[in-house]
Amino acid sequence: MIKLVDILKFNTPDTLSNRLHSQLYELKVNEISLSQENAVDINGDIFEGEFKVGDIEYEYSIDPMDNPYDDEEFFSISFTEKGTKKNIPTGNAKENYIKILSTMYKIILDFIQSQKPKYIGISSLDKSGYRNIYNNLTKTNKISGYTRKDAGLDFTTRSGDTGKFVVLKKIETN
Repeated sequence: MIKLVDILKFNTPDTLSNRLHSQLYELKVNEISLSQENAVDINGDIFEGEFKVGDIEYEYSIDPMDNPYDDEEFFSISFTEKGTKKNIPTGNAKENYIKILSTMYKIILDFIQSQKPKYIGISSLDKSGYRNIYNNLTKTNKISGYTRKDAGLDFTTRSGDTGKFVVLKKIETN
């Protein structure tokens, strides 16, 4: 009997982001519904802070930046493992990813409810691979009053790193 193998599995580097993406795919990412109740405690304020899932500490920051679409406010939100430049989630992703992603979701919701920005970009460095995860999660975990405008807006950091934004735009009401 011939046994089929997943060629992509063997040709893809075994990074934490690839493992998480694989786990999310296996669990049917389109059916995942994040909940603020699954979030962990957050230390910080609306623009920056930290949280811990398992043994790993994460930081987040939300910064205004030039808007590539128009003159309205645009905020960049990034999540990193504390003390590194790596995008999250990392660590024991299989056990902790719902807590990590629910906490990220809560931070985004809290910021949007407080500041009501016209645009928010969830950033992911190209080498991290998390853009696909953010992209998939913003498809199914809707934020009231916002729509996904873009899932591949390019950016370059001050240090020259490149990445992509998943952009949420406030829905205009008359």
